[in-house]
Amino acid sequence: MDIPTFLEEFDDYSLEDGDFNYQDHLEQINFIIKASTKRKPKASAIKLTQAVIKILKQHKNPLKVREIFDALERSGYQWNFEFPLASLHNHLASLKPSSGIIRTKDNKYALVDKCSKK
Repeated sequence: MDIPTFLEEFDDYSLEDGDFNYQDHLEQINFIIKASTKRKPKASAIKLTQAVIKILKQHKNPLKVREIFDALERSGYQWNFEFPLASLHNHLASLKPSSGIIRTKDNKYALVDKCSKK
């Protein structure tokens, strides 16, 4: 019996009737319990943009995406993406200067403040 069929049949039972024997369906019940308690990996407490800003503040010079990625990994940032490096690259490319991060001419990223001082 597949899970949707089991759930439909389970809805038909009334707990007051007493004719539902949960042991007959123990395997399906355990599967539902396990499936409902699966959780995604816990995301870092700070957003990705804030984490990148923190990394860029620690470095003097602009950084390439891979350097930012490695620094985030070393700092313990937890990713929620299947391809974290590509996701970071897309995220950085989509940022506006108002976010505090800007792309330099040599395809590196720096803080807006650091670029304006030079």
